[in-house]
Amino acid sequence: MSERCVELFRSHDGTTIARVDGRYIYSRYNPMREIERFLRTTLTDHNPDTDAPLLIVSDGLGHLERSARARFPARRILSIHLHGELSRHGTSSADAVCVPEDGCDPAGFVAEHLSPEEINRLDVVEWPPATMAFSQTYRIVAERVAGALRRLVADSATISRWGSLWIRNILRNADRLVFVPSLPSFGDRTVLVVCPGPSLGALLPRLRSLRRRPVLVAVASAELALREWNLCADLVVHSDAGYYSTYHFFGGCNAALCMPLTAAPPPHAKVSGSPQRFRILSGNSHAESVALREVDAVPVIPEAGSVSTTAIRLSCLVSDGPCYVAGLDLASDDLLVHARPHAFDGYLVSCSSRFAPEHHLRFERTADMTRGPDRERHAGNMETYASWFRDNRAGLSRVARLAPTSVDTGLRTTTPDEMTRVLSHENYPEGATGPAGEGHAGDTTSAGVRLGGTRVIERWRSELMVGGHLTDLARELARWLGCEAKPNSIDERLLALRRTNTDVRR
Repeated sequence: MSERCVELFRSHDGTTIARVDGRYIYSRYNPMREIERFLRTTLTDHNPDTDAPLLIVSDGLGHLERSARARFPARRILSIHLHGELSRHGTSSADAVCVPEDGCDPAGFVAEHLSPEEINRLDVVEWPPATMAFSQTYRIVAERVAGALRRLVADSATISRWGSLWIRNILRNADRLVFVPSLPSFGDRTVLVVCPGPSLGALLPRLRSLRRRPVLVAVASAELALREWNLCADLVVHSDAGYYSTYHFFGGCNAALCMPLTAAPPPHAKVSGSPQRFRILSGNSHAESVALREVDAVPVIPEAGSVSTTAIRLSCLVSDGPCYVAGLDLASDDLLVHARPHAFDGYLVSCSSRFAPEHHLRFERTADMTRGPDRERHAGNMETYASWFRDNRAGLSRVARLAPTSVDTGLRTTTPDEMTRVLSHENYPEGATGPAGEGHAGDTTSAGVRLGGTRVIERWRSELMVGGHLTDLARELARWLGCEAKPNSIDERLLALRRTNTDVRR
């Protein structure tokens, strides 16, 4: 974006430099020496042999990239250019370049070229004269990059917390469950994604009274509220790795359960109401892709930190029709965090006592939230999820949000009346909901597979090294397991997990 009058000149040593509104953004005498001095001052703690990634935000002429390449030849350099015309006249030596003026999204650029394990070693360098000269573009870039980096930091913390559990879950699910490695097809049917926000309670009576119902894709924690109104989900989505997420299944689950291998294993088959039909997803990790290598056509839905994002993406895969989302509040209604009934209600009651009644326990869960309009309370992690929706709104053009709160997700907002009008024009029998599992019209059923934890480990171990070098799989497993990125270290941790993984579903 050409915000101001930009002119190109030659410095006294022949280097191309720029002047913006009459002010030079490089030295007129020796700009490269100026930049070298700036890098020495900014990057004081790094030796020339470091391979940590470096993100540069500059005008676009490429002077910072060339100087950084000469100073740190082993570093992977990523560059964001603030001015398209300067970028076309410059010469960059970066490994990857993003020019927002040419349609490159800075947030997507960062997410594509940086992984969570690199975030603690990343350096960000901004050329101050350029950020001041192109301040309007810089503000947009800085906001997008900051959001992407926050998500990478959150992903890194998640890996540190859950990585070993993900591996254990993969092995347990591989042993326990027989999966169908495909998703049903609902054509161009209207889909309603049911999330567990407090606003869902007011929408369920309206949904119950519809003569034509949409395809219901429910987040696992919202399925109990559906059943309270005698509504059956067509698909239930489960992606949480923690044990407590399995509480949602103890009340019964008749729909097909869609889940990645990293999700917590559902209750034992002999538990009353335990799910019996399973659809397998991939979270797009190396570990999962290798585990699923012998299985054809497994749907890939990258993890985004929330099971609601997985459910919405899945809904866009199973139907080409419009998609509506209910209960995506990303805020609490005073002390009410989820729609009721909810599986954790009984847990809170069991934890309450005369000195800590249930009302007090609910207050403790919301005490650190910030107050919003009316009765809303907002949590910091909910803003992270909301920013994901805003950043990905281009790919969610078919998705509309019902009964929204004040939290901005970037999704189109609408009312239940619109969904009712759309449903009234669907050529589908009244009162029917479509396939609720295998063997119904519109279902694309294939034979189930049991992966087997032993075979999964064999696949991982055989692909840790290629040509004497560690593979990306080895680095990911090492990060997940919290050990050194060495085949022997990974082997020891994998075998130790396998020895403790004796809980097999019969």
